[in-house]
Amino acid sequence: MCLVLQANLVCSKVVSCIQSERQSLLQFKAGLFDRYGMLSSWTTTNCCQWKGIGCNKLTGHVIMLDLHGDYNYEQYSNDGNKFYISGEIHKSLMELQQLEYVNISKNNFKDIYIPGFFGSLRNLRYLDLSYCKFGGQIPTQFESLSHLKYLNLSWNDLDGEIPRQLGDLSNVQFLDLGNNLLEGSIPTQLGNLSNLQYLDLLGNSLKGKIPSQLGKLMNLQELYLGGYDDSDLTIDNGDHSG
Repeated sequence: MCLVLQANLVCSKVVSCIQSERQSLLQFKAGLFDRYGMLSSWTTTNCCQWKGIGCNKLTGHVIMLDLHGDYNYEQYSNDGNKFYISGEIHKSLMELQQLEYVNISKNNFKDIYIPGFFGSLRNLRYLDLSYCKFGGQIPTQFESLSHLKYLNLSWNDLDGEIPRQLGDLSNVQFLDLGNNLLEGSIPTQLGNLSNLQYLDLLGNSLKGKIPSQLGKLMNLQELYLGGYDDSDLTIDNGDHSG
């Protein structure tokens, strides 16, 4: 569509999505149970106009996937039917290599593990998987997300230890692993996150010494530590003389 404004020709162009990426999104949709029709717009030719999808206005690549749900705590705890979407996360998302923003928080992925292939989405800046009931361990493949600035995995059922590989997320500013089933010690490698401003490890079963390396995080503004038994965490004063 073109408009003539004060003798200047102004044209607006509707961005069209890349059809291979549209097919990848449809495969992803096929693995989901969409109780409330969140994905009802995912039928037209141009996936850039679908709800929850954002595209680069120049290239047409999908750069945003925002399908976050909405609920209160009681619904999260007691009624899985209140969640917008559930099911599995299809590996077809790997084809969306230009993704920068992914938010599928507040949905029901009970008994599903966080896919390791998220680590192949090298352009991710923002990843929110909170309040989803994900189980299993935090994928070590996240270490490849060198551009990531925001990572929220809170309020899931994640178990095992915090991967030391998270210390390789050199650009991360926000890291929330709170309210899971994580155990073991806090990795000293988290002290490498020089850009970190927010760190939440509350509500887990972490034990051992709080690494003195966390004291080197000069940009840190908010720090939340502790668990079901606060006595399980002690302060490491850096004295290892024996």
